[in-house]
Parts: sequence; structure tokens; C-alpha cells
Amino acid sequence: MVRSLLIMFFISIFLPIASFAAEFIASVDQNQINVGNSFMLQLKLSGASSKGHPDISELQENFIVLGKQQLSNTTIINGNLSTSMSWQYRLTPKKEGIYKIPSIKIESSEGVLTSQPISVSVEKGSGPSNHEDKETTFSASVNKRTPYKNEPVIYTVRLTTQETLVNAQAGDFSLEGAMIKPIGKPKIYERVENGIPNNIIELKYIITPLKSGSVRIPGFLIQGQKVVQDKSPFDSVFGRGGDPFDILRRLQNLGTERLEPFSLTSNEVVLDVKAPPQNRSSWLPAESLKISESLPENQSFKVGEPFTRSFTIVGEGIAANQLPSLKDQQGKGAPVKIYGDKPTTEDSFKKNTLTSWREESYTLVPQQPGKLTLPEISVPWWNTKENKLAYATLPERTLEIAPGAQTPPASPPLPQSITPEKAEEKIQTPPPTETSQEASHVNHILYGIIGALIFLLSFTFLWIFKLKKGRSHREITMDKKEPTLTDKIAKRPASDLSNQELLNMKTPEEVYHFLQAYGQSHWGAPQNASLEILLGSAKNKFSYLSQEDIEFVIKNLHNALYGDKDIPLEEVKKRCLNLILAMKKKEKKGRVKTKNLPDLNPT
Repeated sequence: MVRSLLIMFFISIFLPIASFAAEFIASVDQNQINVGNSFMLQLKLSGASSKGHPDISELQENFIVLGKQQLSNTTIINGNLSTSMSWQYRLTPKKEGIYKIPSIKIESSEGVLTSQPISVSVEKGSGPSNHEDKETTFSASVNKRTPYKNEPVIYTVRLTTQETLVNAQAGDFSLEGAMIKPIGKPKIYERVENGIPNNIIELKYIITPLKSGSVRIPGFLIQGQKVVQDKSPFDSVFGRGGDPFDILRRLQNLGTERLEPFSLTSNEVVLDVKAPPQNRSSWLPAESLKISESLPENQSFKVGEPFTRSFTIVGEGIAANQLPSLKDQQGKGAPVKIYGDKPTTEDSFKKNTLTSWREESYTLVPQQPGKLTLPEISVPWWNTKENKLAYATLPERTLEIAPGAQTPPASPPLPQSITPEKAEEKIQTPPPTETSQEASHVNHILYGIIGALIFLLSFTFLWIFKLKKGRSHREITMDKKEPTLTDKIAKRPASDLSNQELLNMKTPEEVYHFLQAYGQSHWGAPQNASLEILLGSAKNKFSYLSQEDIEFVIKNLHNALYGDKDIPLEEVKKRCLNLILAMKKKEKKGRVKTKNLPDLNPT
């Protein structure tokens, strides 16, 4: 009997504690949705008080958080007080697949609590979703559907709406087999169509396909909230406007505004990328390419006096970073010293066409008088409009170089008191005497000794020269046997690569040649490939590589190699090393960045 009473006593004490133990539970309103739709995630804390908000940072890898709401609830059951706190998040998946909402942590009065993970299946949607109003459209287009490999196309997404949208977000997207670069900031403007004002937002990207064949650009996703006004209940009775009674207009203003989430998916676009013609060692596709020259007119050229020669390359349908340098065509071996300035480049867009230009200036200093021939400038490129090889050329130019200002000094004049006749008499040699004959004999002996010394010295120098030549030949032979950078890197796995080997490189050229050698051996890149093709091949083979690191390396090495600009070389080497070492790890899904777009209705 006593034992039973003790058991009942302990149950009466510990049962309320067990009933109100702290817990943190996650739940969703649906586990299977389509791309572009949103669902609700609820996190509920009970039996404890929170010391902060749930940590949802890991959610943003695969979902866009459109909105959140915090609720509290207090209940009394049989005299027992219980409280709970809830957080509700509206989430939209970024792409199709099966995703797991990870365990989420919260710091509470009972310590750190963790929710259970939840799986969500996201299937491919059918066009625009969660937005049935005909007042809003969202579409994607390109300026060319059949580009050549390495030929950039302009990808445009346009949202047109009569509604007020806020907190709009567009995710950066990656594309296998292509490089993507955003063009400026989103463009927002208003346009009147059929007497109705429409708010329009445009985003533009440069997409450069790095391989031939079919390249599929998936639908572009944009999400946010739209302003919805709840009309007065009298509106349905008295009609929508036109009521002459002021009281009814005041009743109309009784409506309140609220926010509703929306998401839109544009149409997908498929590119049919054409391969370059066979036997093309260099490949520069463009719609147009021209070279112009600027050289001072009516200027006299003299030895030692510098002058400037400038070139401007203008291309259409080609990016500025693809325009070639003319440095190697300035005339090697000519009697002139050449100094190059830093080139300037720029991209612009006119009538949905990408236009680029590159300007180079060189300072030339002639070294000898006479005719100076500046060689022809020629750049081969592929005319994508006419599908044929073309050349942008400047003819050779011949300049007449006059002697410089410095002339050799003249012979010193004779004193005025001595006439030429007297000077000639003065320098006449007197007839030889016996003493002079003895001196001449001594001079012959001295000349013989000097000649013997010269012969001995010449023989010594010749012997030393042969010794040095033999040693140089051996050194050259040994140098030839030294492995090249490509030999050092070829067929080496990333795990054998020394971190210090890359970090110790001193110049951008070394880093570039390192990437060329590594890319040829490990990424399947062609020999002497450009940076875009090199890192594009790496991205094709290892899709999880950081797009941000790839673009950082390409941009800075381009600035150093072609723009002669100072770059953060140490950071470039570290990012190159990150890309190489990342290839050892398991493939991870890339993290998609998002950016907020301004409100579409500035009023």
C-alpha cells in the first residue's frame, strides 16, 4: 500500500513536467510543390521562452524567403499555464529537385533546441505560377538563337505589370557550358500601352557559349510581394467609380492594403550553338570589326624625338575583353624603340547589339635617319553575318626620319697667324739622320714585342672563349633537359599539387601559363586556350566550382595581361588554388545569390 502511494506521488509531481517539456517543432503546409509556387514553413517553440530568433541562414541556399510572421499563444488547461511561440516563413524553391529543410536551431531558456529536418519535393512547373492576373507578364528573349561558339548573345528578361510590386528578388543563375555576365543594374521605367500605364523592369545578361550544340537556358525566376487593396464592401453595390456622391467616395477609401506573395517564371530559351570552321587555329567571331589609326599629320620625324601612334578597334557582336592586342604587330627589329601605354576598353549596347572598343597608344623613338617602315596591322576574324573569314587591316606606312639635333663636332680651326701654306711647310718631315735610323730600329723591335704580346693575349682570349662556349653548351643542354611547366603539371592529380608552388609565382603571366598547363592536362582544354575557355572547361567538368572565383580570376588576369593594370595578384592566386583544390571534394550544389530589385511603382 505504501509503495503504491509513493508511485502515485512521483507520478503527480513529474507528469506535469513531462507534459510541458520544451520542444521545437518544424512543419510545412505541403511537401510537394511546383517550381515558382511557395509554401509555408512553421517553427513552433513550446515549454520554453526564446532568447532570439531561429537561425534560418541555411534555408537561403535552396529557397527564397518571401516573408515571415511571428505569433505567440498562451493557454491555461486545468490551472496549468503554457506558452508557445511560432515563426511562419513563406518559402519559394529556386529550382526543381528534392530538398531537405535542415534542422534549425534556436536559443531558449532551456538551452539550444533543434527542429527535425523535413523533405520537400519540387517539380517542374508549367510557366508562370502563383500569379493569375493578366495585368502582369514575364518573358525572356535573346538577340540571336544560333550563335557561334564564343560568340556572345544578349539575354533579356522583361517584367511588365500594372500592379505595385515590392521586395522583388531575382536569383543569379548559372548555365552549364556558357559564361554569364550581368549588364549593369536592372532598368526600371514606365510605358503607356493602350492608354494604360505599365511599370516595366528589364534585366540583361551577356551569355557566351563555350561549346557547340544545344544550350538550354532555363526559365528565369522572380519572386516578391504585390500590394492588394481590399475594397469597401459597398463597392460591389454602387459600382467601381463614377459615383457622384462624395460619401460613397469616402466609403471607398475605407479599403485597406495588404501584401500577397507572388512568383513568376519566364519561358526557357534554347540556343543552337554552331561550331567553328575546321582548321581554325585562332577564333574571333564578330558581326563587324574595324581598326583605325591616329598619327600626327604634317609632323617631321627626327632621330631621338618621340611621337605617338594610336589605334582604335571597334567591334559589334563581340565583348571588349575578346578584342585582341596589337602589341606584337608594332615592328620587331626595326630601328625604333617602342613603348606601350595602358589600353582602355568599354562595352556598350545600341539597338540590342553589343558594341565594344579597345584603344591602344604607343610611343615610338626613331634610332637612325632614313626611311622607317611601320609594318601592316592585320587581325583575322570570322564574319558571323556572312559566315566567312575576314581581316581588319591597316596598310604599312613609311616615314622619313631626319637626323637628330646633335651633329659631330668640326675640326678645330688653325691659328690666324699661320696660313695653310706655312702650316704645310711646318709639318714637312725633315730628312732622316743616323740618329733617327737607330731610333727607327728600336721602334721595330718594340713593335715586334707588342705584336707578340697581342698574339699571346688573343690566343688566351680565344681559349677562354672556347671554354665558356663549351660550358654554355653544357648548360643549355642541361636546361633543355629541365622539365617545363607543362611537364611538371601534366598527369598530376590535384592532391599532389603543392599549395606553395602556385602561391610563390611572382607575375600574372606565370599564373596564366600555370592555368594553361593544368587545364590542358586535367580539364581537357585545348593548347594555348584563352582564360574563358580554360575556366569554362573546368566549370563544365566540375559544375560545383565557384562562379564568383572564376569571374574574379578572368577579370583580374585580363586586366593584367591585356590592360597592364595592377591587380591583387595574391588574391588571384588564392582563388585559383581554391578552384583546383575544390575538384577533390564531392560535388555540391552551387549557392545562388539573390539581389533585391527596387519597387516597380516609385510613387
